[in-house]
Amino acid sequence: MPPNETHSSLQGRSDSPTSQASSAAAHSDITLTRSDAVETFQQIYTDHQPHMLAIARQRLGQQAVAEDITAETFRIAWQHHISGGEVSVPWLYKTLRNLIANQYRRHERDTKYFDSMSGTQDAHESIETAIDDSILVRQAMRSLSADDREILRMAYWEELTRSEMASVLDITTVAVRVRLLRAKKRLRAALEEPE
Repeated sequence: MPPNETHSSLQGRSDSPTSQASSAAAHSDITLTRSDAVETFQQIYTDHQPHMLAIARQRLGQQAVAEDITAETFRIAWQHHISGGEVSVPWLYKTLRNLIANQYRRHERDTKYFDSMSGTQDAHESIETAIDDSILVRQAMRSLSADDREILRMAYWEELTRSEMASVLDITTVAVRVRLLRAKKRLRAALEEPE
């Protein structure tokens, strides 16, 4: 072994009181850091959990499922946070959106399975029987592309800012504004179509 390696390896093995004291100080810094991480995350949770739950409830329509998806979002956020990652509103939204998409896929698979077992298909609502404006809006939304629906939901149901939307979609705020204007125009046209 070269002399420098021997010297450095002996320094690393020092059991002197000074070495032990610095080790204890480093350990207390880690504890304080973890405590700070807990406090920071508690604030993130307090500030954003109600909004994330409202988004999940609006998207999924079931309180219990929305609570589960929101809890899973914050479980993932905690792990991301303690590993040194930044937990921002766009990051939370992306995570929530991915979990909701997984829930949709799971529900679709289950529905197809049960439909194949029972031999029945869900009946689609017709526009003629729908007089409520919210039903008309939902039907018009269904006629739009997935991208149009997504940007309209972000802006008007989930009330994300343009910069948050840009971060989630990984585009510029100018592109968000243009896409939102085009999506609103197509929604307006879908609402005005004759029955």
